Amino acid sequence: MSSLFFSDRYVAVDAISGCPLFSVRGQLDKVKVDGTEVADVNYDSVGERASITETNSGTTDFDYYSTGWLKQVEDAKSDKTQFEYDALGRVKERIDGLNNTNEVTNTWTWDAAGAVGYLASRSSGPTSSSAELTESYAYTDGRLDSITTSVNVSGFSDNSSYVIDYDYDTYGRLETITYPNSIAFDNVYLSTGYLSQVKKGFTVLHEYTDVDAFGNIVGEDYGNGLETARDHDPETGLLTSIETGTTGMPNSVQDLLYAWRTNGTLLSRTNEKGTATTSDDLIETFDYDALNRLEEAETGASVRTLTNTYDDHGNLLSKLSDVTGDLDVTSYSYGTSTKPHRLDSATIAGISNTFSYDAAGNVTQYNAASGDDTFINYDEASRVTEILVGDVAGDTTPTARDRFWYGPDGQRFLREATWDDGGTLKTSWTLYLLGGTFEEVHPDHDSSVNYRQRVLVTSNVQHQYTKYPSSSTASIDYLHRDHLGNVVGRSNESGTVVSSVDFDPFGLQRGTQWDRDATSGEMDGFADDDDTFTGRGFTDHEMLNRTGFVHMNGRVFDARIGRFIQPDPIVGNPINSQNHNRYSYVLNTPLSATDPSGLDIEFFFRIRPRSWRWYTPGRRNFRAVNRNSQGPGRAPTFETVSGILDRLFNIYSCVQLAKVGASCIGGLGGAAGIPGVGSSGSGVTGLPEEGWEGIILNIDEEDDQENGPITSVIIVGQGDEVDDQIWTMLSTILQAGGSISEDAGDIVLVETSSQAGPLPTHAWQFEVLAWPLDSDGELAAVVAGPMWFERIRYTTFTGGNTRPNFVLQATGGPSEYGYRWFIKIPLTSAGHDNNTGQTLSIYRRN
Repeated sequence: MSSLFFSDRYVAVDAISGCPLFSVRGQLDKVKVDGTEVADVNYDSVGERASITETNSGTTDFDYYSTGWLKQVEDAKSDKTQFEYDALGRVKERIDGLNNTNEVTNTWTWDAAGAVGYLASRSSGPTSSSAELTESYAYTDGRLDSITTSVNVSGFSDNSSYVIDYDYDTYGRLETITYPNSIAFDNVYLSTGYLSQVKKGFTVLHEYTDVDAFGNIVGEDYGNGLETARDHDPETGLLTSIETGTTGMPNSVQDLLYAWRTNGTLLSRTNEKGTATTSDDLIETFDYDALNRLEEAETGASVRTLTNTYDDHGNLLSKLSDVTGDLDVTSYSYGTSTKPHRLDSATIAGISNTFSYDAAGNVTQYNAASGDDTFINYDEASRVTEILVGDVAGDTTPTARDRFWYGPDGQRFLREATWDDGGTLKTSWTLYLLGGTFEEVHPDHDSSVNYRQRVLVTSNVQHQYTKYPSSSTASIDYLHRDHLGNVVGRSNESGTVVSSVDFDPFGLQRGTQWDRDATSGEMDGFADDDDTFTGRGFTDHEMLNRTGFVHMNGRVFDARIGRFIQPDPIVGNPINSQNHNRYSYVLNTPLSATDPSGLDIEFFFRIRPRSWRWYTPGRRNFRAVNRNSQGPGRAPTFETVSGILDRLFNIYSCVQLAKVGASCIGGLGGAAGIPGVGSSGSGVTGLPEEGWEGIILNIDEEDDQENGPITSVIIVGQGDEVDDQIWTMLSTILQAGGSISEDAGDIVLVETSSQAGPLPTHAWQFEVLAWPLDSDGELAAVVAGPMWFERIRYTTFTGGNTRPNFVLQATGGPSEYGYRWFIKIPLTSAGHDNNTGQTLSIYRRN
C-alpha cells in the first residue's frame, strides 16, 4: 500500500506498501515503496533542493546562484551540466558534460531585431564556435517570420541551410508555411476563426468538417477521397469509434470500436472490417489488476491471448503469448532491495540476456547468451547517442546501428542508421526539424536518390518531395491512426491502402488479423518503409526497426520487454507507488495512456485513487473562499481562488498550514498538541440506533491564533461515488475502523455538549462543494454550470443537550474528469460562538 506522511506518521493511499515522507517545511524528504526507501531528497539552508539520492539513477547534486537560479547539476556519473543566464534570468548558455571529453556547449541569444524579448538564435556543438546545429529566428511585427537552420556533422551531406518561412493573414493567423524547395501549404479559416482546410496550391489536402462539444474533431475529409468519422462518449469524451472510407463505403478502410471501463481503462477494441457480418470481426478484450495494470489481452477464445504478470513495484515478471512462435519474455529478474526496479536478466524469445547499467541507471548492454549483443551509449544528459547490435562494442561491421545528435532543446535533430543487408553495409541519414514535422532522408546506400524531404502537413497528411540526380517528384501519403495515435495504415493519392500494420498493447508489431507477432519478412518491410515513406508507428513515435527499439525522444523504449532503458527523470505523482518505477511504460496501462515525449504520461481519462485530505483552516481563509462562493451560477473560477485552494487543499504539512493562519490534524488518531483541536477516534457511544457506525471530533478549546480562531473543519475528497467516498474518507483518515458498506447511506451529524444547561438555539450550517477537475486532475480553470450540490443545509434547534439528527444527503452528477469534494462544517454557529466542551459526532448507516 502507498501512503502519505501527515506531520508525523504515514497514511495509506494505494494498495502497495509505500509512502512519501515530508519534512517540517512541507518538502518531500523520503519515499518508501514496499518497505524500501527509493528516494531521499536533501535541501540547503534556504530550502532549495541540494541533492536527490534515488534507487534507479543514484545521487544527483544541485548548486545555485545567489539569485536562486540553477547553476550546476552533477549526476551519478559525475557528469556536470552548468547554466549561465543573462540579467533577465534567461538561459544564455548550458554546458553539458562540463570539462569532459564529450563536452557540448548550447547557446541562446535573445532580443532579435524588431522583437525585443524573443529568441534570436540558438546553437549546439562541441564548442560555441564549432556548432553542429545552428538555428536563427527572424521576426516581423513581433511575429515569427522565418527559421534558418544549418547542420555541420561529419558524414552528413546536407543542403547547406534550411529556411522555413511563415506568413500571416490580416487577422494575424498563420496562413502559409513554406518549406525548402518552395513547398508551401496554406491554412483556410472559417468566418468564426476555426481552421477549416489545409491546401497545397488549389488542392485541398485535409478538411475538418465536424467538431463535437468536447472540441474533438469528429469529421474529416482527405484529398484522396477518403473520409474519417469519429464518435466519442458524450459523458467522458473517450473515443468510441473510428470509421474511414469513401462516401459510399464509409468504413471500408477503418471500422474500429472501443469500449471503456468507468475508470478510463480500455475494456475492448473491435475491428469490424467494414462488413455487415460479425463473423469476421476481430475483438480484443482486456483484464487488469487492482492497480489498473494490464494483465490479459484476449483476441477471441481460440485466436490469441497475451498475459502479463507484475510484482508490487510495477516490474513485469512475465510477458507471454499462447501462440507458438510469438516473442515471449520470461524469467525477469531484478536487483537487490536497494535497486528494486533494475532489470538484471530476462529470457527474450528463448535467449537469456543479462543487463548492464551505468551509474545513472541507464542500460548500457544487453548481453545475450547467443547471437548478437546490444550496446548503448549516452551523452552527458543521459540521452541515447548510439544503439549498436553486434558482436562487440564499437563493431565497425554491425548487424545494425543507430546514432543520434540532439539540439539545445533536447530534441534529436539527426540520425545515422547503419545495417547489414546480406553482407553489404548500408547507411541512411535522417534530419529532423520542427520536432520531426520536417524530415530529410539521405539514403547513402541508394545512389539513385539524392534525398527525400517529408513534411507532416497535418497528423494525417504527409507530403514527400524526392530529389533524384536529374529530376524530382512530389507525392502525398495519408496516414490512418487508431485510438493511441498508432500509424496503422497508409493510403495513396488515389485512396488505395498501400500498407497496413498493427501493434500489440506494448507496441510490438503484429499481424493485421491480431493473431500473431509480425514475421521477420514483415519486419524487413517495415524497416524499408522507414527510409521510403515514414518511420512513425507506435503512438506516433519513431520505430528503430533494425535495432529493435522505439525512440520517444526523451527516452528510448523496448517494446519487447515492455520497459524503457533509461529511468524517467520526472516522477509525476509521488504518492502513487507505481510512479517510482521509472522504467515502466505508462504505469503498465498501455491502452489507456501514451507518453508523447518519453518523459510525461498522458491519460485519456484521469484514473483517480481514493485518496483524501483533512484540514482545519482558520477564519481568514474561509472568509476569502466564502466571498467567492455565491451559490449556483456564481461559482468562483480557478484563477480567483487558486492560491487559497492550493494552500488549503494541496499542502501536506502542519507548518505550511500554520503559515496561512490555519492548523491541521496531525496523526488523526489523536491530535494532542495541535492548536484548537482535541482528539478524534472510534470511541463512539450513544449511536442513534443499532446498525450505525460513527466518529467523533472533540473541540476542546478555541485557540486565538494569529489570523483568528479556528472556525471550520473542511473535508476534502475526490471522485464520483460521493456518498461512499465521503464515508470512506471519514472512517479511514480519522481511523474510525469498522467495515464500509458499498451502499451509500445518509451522513448524520448529532451535536451534544458537556456544558451545564441546554444549548442555546442556533443553526449548524453545512456546505458541500463539488468542483470539476480538468484532464490533469487539477481544479478546472473554467467551471461550467452549478457546482454547489448541497450548498447550505441547516436545521434550527431549540434547547436540550442533544440536537435532533441533521441529515445531509450528498448527491452529485456526472463530470468528464470527476470532482474534488469539499464538505465545510463550521464549528462556530449563529448564536453560539463558544464551542468549548462541544462535540460534533458524525455517523453513517452500516
